[in-house]
Amino acid sequence: MRTIPGRGVVICNGQDANLDSVIDQGCWSELQHFSMLEDTDWQVELLTPDGRELKFFQRGNPVGSIEWSQCGNHNAMNALAALAASVAAGVDLQQALQGLSTFSGVKRRMELISDFNDILVYDDFAHHPTAIRLTLEGLRRNATTARLLVALEPRSNTMRAGVHIAELAPALAAADQVWMLAGGDIEWEPMEALRPLDGRGRVVTRSEDLLQQMLDQVQSGDRVVFMSNGGFDAVPQRFCESLRSR
Repeated sequence: MRTIPGRGVVICNGQDANLDSVIDQGCWSELQHFSMLEDTDWQVELLTPDGRELKFFQRGNPVGSIEWSQCGNHNAMNALAALAASVAAGVDLQQALQGLSTFSGVKRRMELISDFNDILVYDDFAHHPTAIRLTLEGLRRNATTARLLVALEPRSNTMRAGVHIAELAPALAAADQVWMLAGGDIEWEPMEALRPLDGRGRVVTRSEDLLQQMLDQVQSGDRVVFMSNGGFDAVPQRFCESLRSR
């Protein structure tokens, strides 16, 4: 915080108590809060349950609405933070809204990599249970009746070490079926971690087995998400190729 110049602006998540404790230690620049709640400088309201239509407010006054390609509360908050930061940097508000409405996402952040036979396949750079939970909950709100099939590869150091093991099953709760590709370097029992999913979780150790099991299960109308911050042994790409050739 001390490195931000006095003429700068701090854009702060008003729903994060941890950030409040940091700010309380000292803030020497203009401070603006954003949230999905009232009584902050910037607010966002979901006009649809999946968050693909949003309405923005500045100090309680509506400033514009967008329809865009992203979904979920976390992306709505990201959009709000980007809008606040853009305006603080001098970008015209309506121009910033237009930019958000045409934003197509970034690679490996719920990237749609295949749409074939009404089977949508996404590739997501998942690395933490909180991000996994928010992503899957957002997709569930967007596809309320579709089956949600999830393949997870724990690749980050914290995931392999089991730091977040207690949070993993709750993070995957929105899925109808979960597969975990568990390598030999995992320092915990994968099946035990998935046990709270009540039979909806499976553990495989070979990518070939994962690919075949998913192909045996998938059907028209499903939403499929591959979640890893690694290469996943190219399973997402192989899965899409197999869908189109079978």
